[in-house]
Parts: sequence; C-alpha cells; structure tokens
Amino acid sequence: MSALLWQQLSSVPALIVMALLLCRFMPLPAVFQLRHWFGVLVIAITQKVWRPEDSPSYQRLAGALMWFLLILPPLLLLPALASYSAAPAVLTLVVLWSCIDWPRHEFAALTASPEKEVQRHQLKPLVLRQVDQLTDAGLAKAAIESMNLRFAQQVLCPILCFVIAGLPLLLLFTVSHAIYQQINPKRQGFSHYAWWPQLLSMFPIVLGYRLLSVLLWLQAPSKLAVHALLNSPLSSHGAAQTANAWSLWVSSKMALLRLIAFQTARNTAGPRIYEKVRVDIERLGPATQPDLTDVKRMLARLTQLQFAIIFMFASYVSLHMLWVIHISLQ
Repeated sequence: MSALLWQQLSSVPALIVMALLLCRFMPLPAVFQLRHWFGVLVIAITQKVWRPEDSPSYQRLAGALMWFLLILPPLLLLPALASYSAAPAVLTLVVLWSCIDWPRHEFAALTASPEKEVQRHQLKPLVLRQVDQLTDAGLAKAAIESMNLRFAQQVLCPILCFVIAGLPLLLLFTVSHAIYQQINPKRQGFSHYAWWPQLLSMFPIVLGYRLLSVLLWLQAPSKLAVHALLNSPLSSHGAAQTANAWSLWVSSKMALLRLIAFQTARNTAGPRIYEKVRVDIERLGPATQPDLTDVKRMLARLTQLQFAIIFMFASYVSLHMLWVIHISLQ
C-alpha cells in the first residue's frame, strides 16, 4: 500500500501540485533559481564571444553554440544524479520548483506603494523595457502586461513542458527562455545572436499565451471579448512582422492583450521604447486608461488561476489515488 501511495505522489500531476504550492507559499529567492544561474552564464559567455561587427551567420552560430554549451551539462548531470538518488522524485520536484517563477510578491509590493518613483524602481526588473518616462497609466499598463506574460511564460510554459516531455523539455525551455530574457532580440545587434534561443522558446510560449487566454476567458466569459479576440486586426507593431517566422508569437501575444483589454474595459497598449526608439502600437480596447486598482484586480485574477490549476491537478491526484486504493483492497 505504501509503495502505491508513494508512486502516486511521485506522478507528474502530484509533482506539479507540490511545486506550485511551494512557489506560492515558499518562493525561491532569485539567486537559487535555475533561470538566474543560466542568465549569469549567458551574460558571461556573451561578453566573450559576441561582437556586433560579425556577420549574421557567425552570430547565429555563436548563439547556437552558447545554447548547446548551457543545456548539455544539466541534461547529462540530472540523469546521473537521479540514478544515484534514493528518491528521484524529490530531485525532480526541486528542479521543477526552481523553474517555476512568478514574481507575485514583487507585483503586490508595486501596488502597495503610492510613490511613483518607488513604483518605477520596483517595476524596472519586472519588464523588458525602459520605465523612466512612463506616466501613471503607462506604469499600470506595463505592470498588467508583464504580469500576464510572466504568468504564461514562467508558470504555464514550464508546466506544459514538464507534462509533455518531463525534465528534458523543461530544461530546454528554461535555458532558451533565460537567453531570451538576458539577450532581448529587439535590442540592436542581438537579433541574429538570439535567433536560435528565440526560435526554441517560441512554441512553448505561444502555447502558454493561448492557454492563458482560454483560462482568462473561462474565468469571465464575454461575447464581446471573443468577438474582439477573433475579429480585431493585429496591432501595427504585429502587422509588420506577420510575414516573418515570429508572426504566430506576435499574434498570440496581441490576442492575449486584446482579450485582457475587453475583459477589463481598459486600454492595454501604448508606445514602447526600445534602445531609445519609440514604437507606437495601436490602441487595444476602450479609451479608459488603467490605474493601480486595475493592477490589483488583475493580480487577484491570476492568483485565482494559480489556485485553480493547483485544485485541478490535486483533484486528479486524489481521485486516481482513491481508485488505486480501491483496486488494491479488492
């Protein structure tokens, strides 16, 4: 009986439940997360091998070799550690715990401070853009967007990768996403160097955006939101990229932001500034601008989704465990 119970607790749904609970109530500091260590290595390697004057083909080769150098050690080391471990499921849980990272407490601290400069300081490490010139509405928009994108990228995507192919795919995505976060392809000179990591992380992120869109709609069904989601054109920023390989990524992201705009009745788009270059984006949703109250509401909605995911997997584990006990007692 004990062996059967341990087998159920070592299953994929049970490990996901425990990892999500640990991330919710005992979040790992950034210094202990795999994404942080991969990011440190990315910066160190990039300083050695990246040169903006190199040809695009050389930069793509250098980016691919960097990715291979980062992913090979953990893929070889983890199976060896698991083979010598008395409880491989515990090792798997620790790795999954260190890969799921949603900075809920940082966003909560952002909404708790009334000072604009303090909000900018707290928001800066949470977004991949400049925040010095953001207005109050701009701070709220950036927080809402980053909150949802990070939930999709750093909660839903690791879960999807782990469910689909276990630790190997989870590590592949974590490395690729860490490179993408540290070397933003939107920055001048990095579009070719980060080409392979962006390509490898694109498909899990697209699935994460689509899944989050469905979950948000199920949380608050709206015919108007579905109509806007299916019939509204891409933003001007996305329309310029529909002919290249990233059109699916862009369309999924804009569809998510469009859904949020019509569900919250707030405008969720505005100009972005990358490398001091202003990029104007078509307005999404009504003209009403968001504020910190809307940020708090969105944070509460995503927290509810996190507990709903925990409840879903926990229900599956409980029912399956009861079924196994029933069969064993017969």
